[in-house]
Amino acid sequence: MYAADLAHPCQSLDVDCDAVVAARLLAVSSEPFLVLVDSGGEPLGFAHAQEVLRHLLPSSLTAHPGLISLTGPFARAHLARGLSGRRLLDLLPPLTPPLHVTADTEITQVLARLTRTDSPAAVVVDREGARPDIRGIITAQRLLRLLFEERSSSEDGLLDSAAAVLAASRLLVAVSARSLAEVEETLTLLQFRLMVVLGVSGAATMHRLSGLLGVEGRVVRRLVEMLLSSGLVQESERMRDRMEADYVLSPRGLDLVHDVTRRRMEAITRILESMPDEERAALVPVLRAFARAAGEPSAELVAAALGA
Repeated sequence: MYAADLAHPCQSLDVDCDAVVAARLLAVSSEPFLVLVDSGGEPLGFAHAQEVLRHLLPSSLTAHPGLISLTGPFARAHLARGLSGRRLLDLLPPLTPPLHVTADTEITQVLARLTRTDSPAAVVVDREGARPDIRGIITAQRLLRLLFEERSSSEDGLLDSAAAVLAASRLLVAVSARSLAEVEETLTLLQFRLMVVLGVSGAATMHRLSGLLGVEGRVVRRLVEMLLSSGLVQESERMRDRMEADYVLSPRGLDLVHDVTRRRMEAITRILESMPDEERAALVPVLRAFARAAGEPSAELVAAALGA
């Protein structure tokens, strides 16, 4: 078995990327770090979530935890200002070069080298092209799983499918985070998801939103309150009483959804244009089947509902 066979998809970022974008990606990453690369694609080190979090709050507040509020629009705006206009590199200590191996390195060699370093993972790099291509990472946890787990071929196939979807989802999350940060950097992906759901479903109560989003009612209440205070969501005129209020997108909220969706579509189109025609054509039915399995509305329905 070689390193490429065990490499786990990971998110890599240019070392000079915007700190807000990096923080959003770290918030949804399955790993507590991102791989940093230089302009030529060479891995330079890891950006740990702890280092970014340390710069969100001044030392005067961290010395008195009782003064810290992590919820509410004011808190989110304050945290965003702490990163706005800064590069990710500005938040990090001097980078330590990561352990990196080629795609054809034997797993036994990866295991031996990883145990001799402080690197949280080995970065698997394919150097056959003109530019280094990061295939993924191999963590100590993944090596332990290999040693202790025996899987059937069908389970391996399912895991391979899940890994491929996960890699694609990380790319799409990155596209979403960048598109959202360009329009409204204080808005979270979950808040934007709620706005899209409102745009597709029309007026909805908090109870219905909870079911559509698959999150607890108290979480939905906080999200709606934040969006109300930002003027992106408003109460429907046909509400019966406060407990059963219907909520809809405000005109400003609808414009924001249109703007972010347009930017996201343009970014995805640029990626698709780089694919061969046959692969791009084969991708469409697979993605539609995946969306149906997850209960997502069709692209045509979303476009019609949002007036796109």
